[in-house]
Amino acid sequence: MKDRRIILVGNGPSAVSMEAGADIDEFAHIVRFNSFRLKGFEKNVGSRCTRWVTTDCFPAWQKMFAYEWVYYLSFDMDPLEQKFLTFKEQVPNAEKIPREIWSKCGSDMGFTGCSSGAVVLTHLLRYYPEVHIYGFDFFQSRQHHYGDTVKKGLLHKAPYEKRFFEDLIAAGRVVPLNDYLGLLNFDADGYQHIHESIPAYGIGGSYFKAPIVDLAERVNASSVLDYACGKGRLVDSLSSNGFTSVVGYDPFCPPYTAFPGGAFDLVVTTDFLEHLSEEDLEDHFRIMLTFNPRGMFHTISNRLAAQILHDGTNAHKTVRPPEWWQDRLQKAFKKYTVRTLLHNDNQNFTTYEAVRNGT
Repeated sequence: MKDRRIILVGNGPSAVSMEAGADIDEFAHIVRFNSFRLKGFEKNVGSRCTRWVTTDCFPAWQKMFAYEWVYYLSFDMDPLEQKFLTFKEQVPNAEKIPREIWSKCGSDMGFTGCSSGAVVLTHLLRYYPEVHIYGFDFFQSRQHHYGDTVKKGLLHKAPYEKRFFEDLIAAGRVVPLNDYLGLLNFDADGYQHIHESIPAYGIGGSYFKAPIVDLAERVNASSVLDYACGKGRLVDSLSSNGFTSVVGYDPFCPPYTAFPGGAFDLVVTTDFLEHLSEEDLEDHFRIMLTFNPRGMFHTISNRLAAQILHDGTNAHKTVRPPEWWQDRLQKAFKKYTVRTLLHNDNQNFTTYEAVRNGT
């Protein structure tokens, strides 16, 4: 380790993937978050905490250590927020992270729903040339925290978080402790294995080229994002149609693993949404809206898949009738008009378009 001055220890389940406690305790400044857990996990995450990050009062944690500093995070940007002032009476060395740090973090990430870790990291990089991290999973693991059963919320977006940290790691500003990221399994379901072992898997998107091009012409789209593009056959096919930009994204299929930034006139998914659980659908709908598309095209299967995931469940997690999907899409995309284009009874799939109102 080049610099043992400061480390941020997250609460992600990867924190107990190795016995890093002794290495963590060597740092001069050890930053932990909210209701962090140490008892019983000392070999994994260490036994010291010198700085605490909190988004709430957490009375039991206020006096757990003689913190040298406490970082208080709140979406209320008023420095005289009453809740913070009350907290500061109990914790005099508390500092409220200012608005400009939130703004810079959101700007760098390309998304305003930044995590506490990302915001505090942005703050600390003003003072330290290098910051170590450990236990940051970028919200990609099924379990949220290693020491409790708190469920993940919808505020943070895994692809944005992951890209934000990866960029800082590539720049040498952030250092993962003991290369712990190499142990993470972001493919817990086994999709990368399915793509690698079945050559014909993830190549069907180009089948829908004609209706996609028709929609693109109607919304005057010059840029297209194929979200969860598989092996990229649709990307290749559309690239010859005169679009200014055609981009594919799929975390399990190189070379499309880089999360895209910016806006796209048209966002496309083919045989993807049914792979999500119902509770995860909303998260991906919100991500799609951040691209500010004029239109969207979705093909959704209405039957179980032939593939079984590592946990023994079917790869199609949400199998619903076409009417259910029509209603769900319209509720998610309130500023768009959603309509069913085609329902194929033989192959059990349905295609939908969503056109932004006023387009």
